[in-house]
Amino acid sequence: MMWFKRWLCRMVDSARERELVKAQTDTIVSARYGTPNSNPNLLFKIYRAANGFVMEVGRQDRRTHDTNYELYLIADGEDLGDSISKIITVETLRI
Repeated sequence: MMWFKRWLCRMVDSARERELVKAQTDTIVSARYGTPNSNPNLLFKIYRAANGFVMEVGRQDRRTHDTNYELYLIADGEDLGDSISKIITVETLRI
């Protein structure tokens, strides 16, 4: 019976790795701020574009329960980490 447990663990691990690789190719970064049980205030995703990256930022309004989205373009020559930190700072100040 121990062989079945090892086989099942290998299958689950390989499925988890396939999903992780699929998620990384579709979306480079997807993060949520807040605790897992609370509603996030700020959501962002980064997609690869033809000449750089597109960053989609969503802000959730707790009073009206609406989510407003903004798109930012990051050119190939710009530092990705620096640009993301500036965008997150600006969006955090808007909340």
